[in-house]
Amino acid sequence: MKKWLLLLNALVFAIVTSTSQNSAPYSQKIEDRIEAQRIAFLTTRLKLTPEEAQGFWPVYNDYRDREKSLKEEKRPDKALEGMSEGEASDYIVNVLDIEMKELVLKRDFFNNLKNVLPSKKIVLLEQAEHLFKERLLNYMSQQRNRIQQNRPRNH
Repeated sequence: MKKWLLLLNALVFAIVTSTSQNSAPYSQKIEDRIEAQRIAFLTTRLKLTPEEAQGFWPVYNDYRDREKSLKEEKRPDKALEGMSEGEASDYIVNVLDIEMKELVLKRDFFNNLKNVLPSKKIVLLEQAEHLFKERLLNYMSQQRNRIQQNRPRNH
């Protein structure tokens, strides 16, 4: 089973990295690498069988796309400091409406996942996503510290 997971992780990483074009912007290449790591991490952490993975990833990716779209809707049209009182009030109402949509989206996501994963793995998904984000932030922080340490200092 471990060999299969390692092979799946390597395959997913190879597919994602090979499909990203060399001409893609640097930030896109980083996003692709992070996404490949997320796929490998969640697949391993949830111990997805091939059948589960086949059903899980389309549902998960659809959810993430919709979630991203809702988060983009939350962004204000202008700087918060430059808003009038009325604009700020409208913005608050809009954010609350979007947060309700996010909650409905999450409920629907979990209901759809019940068709492809046992409930225990759905619960583990929340933990695995949190752990992945935590590790990613720690890694980014370490990279930032290394870069700052290697900069020449002006006296």
